[in-house]
Amino acid sequence: MANPANSQHPHTPHTPHLAFSVADGAVQIGLRATTLWQCIAAGLITPIKVGRRTLLPYTELQRFLALSQAEIDAALASYKQRKGER
Repeated sequence: MANPANSQHPHTPHTPHLAFSVADGAVQIGLRATTLWQCIAAGLITPIKVGRRTLLPYTELQRFLALSQAEIDAALASYKQRKGER
């Protein structure tokens, strides 16, 4: 028998997560976690720290996805140049 606490009523709207781990956030927006960490380091995404956990607010992921490709490319290129990458 199914546990009622774990089942959702078909007419109950799904409540979106308010924040994601970096790994889960990467899955949500279709990137590798490594790429998302680079975006954080480049200043494109502002995480929050709760204890030792790094969380990405849902609204921050939405803001990131609204950036232009030129903004993302420029920030990542600048970050990689500072790190000595090509």
